Amino acid sequence: MKKIIIIRHAESEGNYRHIIQGGEEDYGLTEQGNKLCKQRAEEMETQLESCTHIMCSPTKRAYQTAELIKKTTNLPCIIKQIDLLKEVDAGILSGHTHQEAKVFFPKEYKVWIERKDLNEIKNAEKGSQLQARVLAFLVQYFQNEEYDDLIVSHAGFIRSFINTIQAVSRENQINIPNCEYFIMNDVWKKINYKIIKENSKGLILYVRTIDAQYIIKRYNRLLDDFELELDKIQNRVQAVQNNIPEVYFSGNVETATGHKYGVRVYSYLEGNHKYGELGQKKIIDLIKNIENLSREYNKYNITKSYDEHNLFFKFENTKYNYTNNKLKNLREMILKEPRYSYLKKQKVQILTLYDLHRDNILFYENDIMFIDMGSIIWAPTVFQIAVVVVETFMLYSVKEGLVCLNYYLETEKCSLEDIKLCMLIRVFMGISFFENNKINGKEKYLEMYWYAYNFIANN
Repeated sequence: MKKIIIIRHAESEGNYRHIIQGGEEDYGLTEQGNKLCKQRAEEMETQLESCTHIMCSPTKRAYQTAELIKKTTNLPCIIKQIDLLKEVDAGILSGHTHQEAKVFFPKEYKVWIERKDLNEIKNAEKGSQLQARVLAFLVQYFQNEEYDDLIVSHAGFIRSFINTIQAVSRENQINIPNCEYFIMNDVWKKINYKIIKENSKGLILYVRTIDAQYIIKRYNRLLDDFELELDKIQNRVQAVQNNIPEVYFSGNVETATGHKYGVRVYSYLEGNHKYGELGQKKIIDLIKNIENLSREYNKYNITKSYDEHNLFFKFENTKYNYTNNKLKNLREMILKEPRYSYLKKQKVQILTLYDLHRDNILFYENDIMFIDMGSIIWAPTVFQIAVVVVETFMLYSVKEGLVCLNYYLETEKCSLEDIKLCMLIRVFMGISFFENNKINGKEKYLEMYWYAYNFIANN
């Protein structure tokens, strides 16, 4: 069975007083709300006989509704409060009565009562952000053949939830009074999606709704504080650069069963990959785009120190194939190199764009875009140069890798020895990654990395 029953909470004190509650205002249920909720639960009892999980928004009104339904129907399952299910943030309208909002914010109030995307309301959750939150919630049901869950949420979330599942515009009007419920079967059936990648690290989906296109990344691990902070920086950079995706949602998700994983939902960028030689003009354009992006990222301070995202910590703790003597010797050679200790002791490190291979770069007319900013580490400035030389160019054309290297040697104050050492570090980490993960096409990438290694080591 693939079934979800989603219900709006019962009447709250905020509803009774005509207050726009949004996601922040928190009120419990009224006496009338309790009464109607109990009646509705009795009506739903047959539908809920096989229910295995109850999930609700963390607000009082949603939790009290879930609790009353559970008690009335004698459901044995526990209630799980899920942040993803909270109401849409109404921005500057939150906390105001409808009459106050109509007087003080007439333009914004018109958007609110027409149930449109809240993009024009200051500090409100945008339409794409809300739909991304819906998709982040729905990821737990992707490829899931068995579920029968009760969800208690809010009108704004439920409206976007239903419209997304039904493949209609997210601004499609649905009247959702208190305690109104909907039965949804096979929630992914009508959603237009494509699996981009699925491996031991997680899942990447392309989703196209009526209103927007998204990239969803589900990780088989939790996102840490450094990564979540970087996602906030990414949106600040995106507002200036406009050649990287906007992060609509980023966070760790807990399902009703207690399973936890990280999810990111991005805007989709149009463009094509180019793998072979690019030509002199495109080389310089690409290098300058990366320089601009790096400069913007490094305008912002990360509030904490995260050792596990430091280049030298990652290198020294990288899992590698001990039986591969060539790789083992490369690691030992790097560690014994005197310049390695020198670079490791440098106090000045920058946020370094780590994963700049061509799979993560799109070309669209005269624009160059970068579609995966999830791999950023602390490293000396020279390592950013090495990443660009190896990842962006040398893997695809040694000749253009040398053009890139000469550009940096002419424009940056850095030594060839330091760049070469950092290039070998990046090659080692690239080879180790592909040897330790089940990834389609890994043989091709291993061949490219080993070819780059042989060239660097012998020149």
